[in-house]
Amino acid sequence: MGSYGVAVAMETFAPAVARMKEEVLAMGRGLDAVGHVVLMEADHRRFWLSVSHLQAAASGQFRTPVALQLSYPISQGDTVAEYAERSLSEAGMDHTLLVHVGTGASVITLAHDGEGAGGQGATVSLIHDLLAHCRENGGNLMVQSAPPGLKPHLKMWGEPGPDLLVMDRIKRELDPLGIFSPGRFVGQL
Repeated sequence: MGSYGVAVAMETFAPAVARMKEEVLAMGRGLDAVGHVVLMEADHRRFWLSVSHLQAAASGQFRTPVALQLSYPISQGDTVAEYAERSLSEAGMDHTLLVHVGTGASVITLAHDGEGAGGQGATVSLIHDLLAHCRENGGNLMVQSAPPGLKPHLKMWGEPGPDLLVMDRIKRELDPLGIFSPGRFVGQL
């Protein structure tokens, strides 16, 4: 397994922030954290701006990146993130994993293995496994971007849920002739 970083933003009145800061630092020490940094004002804003560009920067590091967005109930976040990290590490895939603890979403950028022919490559297999795990835990997985040759072997929109019927009705109402991007949305709408 690789290196990890944990970022926590705190905002409230000063005594509460001081207490929460000490609690988070104590947790870090309990997990053998190697250090910490406290950022204020402009440095704090710059840090979160950099984090928002992390996946784009990671995509530039991989020759053929695949970007995935995993969604799940917040209560299943640790289960899904641990499974994703273990699966990616065991497969020996270069990747980044950005977990948004408070939203129930994670973004993974991984280096495609180039074996996508016939849908049998390690990348396709891994993505299908991650999708299945997300579904088992009440979530889903969407492919944000992938090389063109890989897309036909993937469920780009994940598994459609019961809301597909509503989306279909809305699409038919707005596009009765079916001419707006036919077949390119969830469930081939």
